[in-house]
Amino acid sequence: MKNLKILFSILFMALFVVSCEEDDQVTGELSLARDVAISNVESSVFNLLDLDNAQIVFDLALSESGSDIQKVEIFQAFNGGNPELVSTITTVPATVSIPLADAVAKTSKTKEELVPGDLFFYSFKLTLASGKVVLSSSFINGNAACPSDIGGNVSYTYLSANSPYWGGVSVPDGEIEITPVDAFGNYTISDASFGGLVHFYGVLGAFGATPVNINMIDVCNTVTFSGVDVYGDTYTWAISNVSGSSMTVTWLNTYGDTGTVIATRNDGADWPVGLIGG
Repeated sequence: MKNLKILFSILFMALFVVSCEEDDQVTGELSLARDVAISNVESSVFNLLDLDNAQIVFDLALSESGSDIQKVEIFQAFNGGNPELVSTITTVPATVSIPLADAVAKTSKTKEELVPGDLFFYSFKLTLASGKVVLSSSFINGNAACPSDIGGNVSYTYLSANSPYWGGVSVPDGEIEITPVDAFGNYTISDASFGGLVHFYGVLGAFGATPVNINMIDVCNTVTFSGVDVYGDTYTWAISNVSGSSMTVTWLNTYGDTGTVIATRNDGADWPVGLIGG
């Protein structure tokens, strides 16, 4: 009887081992010791201002004990859609580049139809030497966007200014600051009226606040504003004569205050070619 119990125990253990081996083949089970890691992200943005050269670039490295990874399949899901295979890597570590042309080929859009905010989500499926297929815990987003770099201190020289209340007014030259909030076109601006509102109405002294509490947005070289000033007015800019670090800006608020300035970047950097107001 004792020998029979031992035999049954051996058989049970054998079945358990086989069962575990079979379960290990299930896609999605992941041994964290066998994985890939993303590093050295050179670009995670598909630049909509340079469609022909837009790409995302990153390094794919092995985890500490990942030497038995034989193949890495890269899957792309566009705007929450179903994942589709876009690339297969057979040598890791590797530098991975995904051109925009390859990315959109897996979607129903063309490059020209992409808009800021379109999202390409990349995940990874690993094949081990044993044949086991697992899902990596790593992922990377590729955002369709227009990188923006128009922040900094800006000096202005007035050409003209006019107020419905005061008529034509001479406004002194000065300086404003455009401060980036992120790399995708969101900024705060110290004064969207280039000192005009303060000169017209003495807002800074009367209210003890920033002259124009407005946020600036640059979406693919079109500048718009959100927020209102202390009187509840909104602002627009008309931009022209963009040349190097200088451009002409005519600002206007919903009350009718307006002014035209030459705006020059103090750091000497060029304004983007094609920059306009919206």
